[in-house]
Amino acid sequence: MTTHLSLDTFLGNLMQLQTIVVSSFGSNGPLWSLANEWWYYVAFGLFMMAYGSGPVLVRFAMVDAIVAMMIVLPLNISLWLVIWGVGVGAAWTTIGPVGDLRSVAGSQSFASSPSDGSTLG
Repeated sequence: MTTHLSLDTFLGNLMQLQTIVVSSFGSNGPLWSLANEWWYYVAFGLFMMAYGSGPVLVRFAMVDAIVAMMIVLPLNISLWLVIWGVGVGAAWTTIGPVGDLRSVAGSQSFASSPSDGSTLG
């Protein structure tokens, strides 16, 4: 248990490296799922930058970063990343392309504000 409470383990958990480089901090075993999820969101962000408009070189660099990340991460995280990506793709087919997601996100922030400009409360 003392190795699970070391400064190295704590810092590794802060950097989302539990089960990759260090063990989960303390007795909180479910922290492994946060590390996996963190890396899936990083990959998704890189994918969105590669998918979006921008210089071709930058877009290729994002794809290279995803591939490098999948090579460096443990096999189980990389395999679950593929499954997670299939789920994202399935959701994407029902929601629509990225532009639709941005417009929906933008409209949600104004959905609760009154249209006459008055303030609530």
